[in-house]
Amino acid sequence: MSDYWSDKTVFAHVGRLELASVTYEVVADFTQPLPTAFSLKITLRGLGVYLGSTTMNPIANGALAIDIAPPIGGKAAGNVSGWGAVDSKGAAVPAADAAWKDASAVSFLITAAANVTLSVAAIMGLVPGLGWAARAALALFGSTVTVNIGHKAVSLPIHRDASGNPIQPN
Repeated sequence: MSDYWSDKTVFAHVGRLELASVTYEVVADFTQPLPTAFSLKITLRGLGVYLGSTTMNPIANGALAIDIAPPIGGKAAGNVSGWGAVDSKGAAVPAADAAWKDASAVSFLITAAANVTLSVAAIMGLVPGLGWAARAALALFGSTVTVNIGHKAVSLPIHRDASGNPIQPN
């Protein structure tokens, strides 16, 4: 298994400091049948600190959930939909092609939101010295924040060798 594709979305930053980000990674294991060869890992970070992750192996239509680690706390929930293969003309590979031998790409959609519980102590734990700013932000916005962390349409080409077998991209 090795990385097939990855993408990182930064939600907010101050200068080069990333306040919040989500990283998507797709790994392929072509020793498995093509419909089950791909897995998805989603990782959340706040101020560069790991907050949580989840892995869907193999990728399939269904729910995702991430427990957000202390000191922040909360949950992220989402969904993968539209998982499937498409042929070279962009049409869905028919169900009769169970091995996806005519597939030229796989595609899916990720949607997710995080409900994060913030406190002055949690913010101070991540960024010491921001007590006054944390108190002001919590007074203005409350302590529970819902953040849209994903609406990502993904389409990945399937690379093949001269014999038509799936291979890792160069």
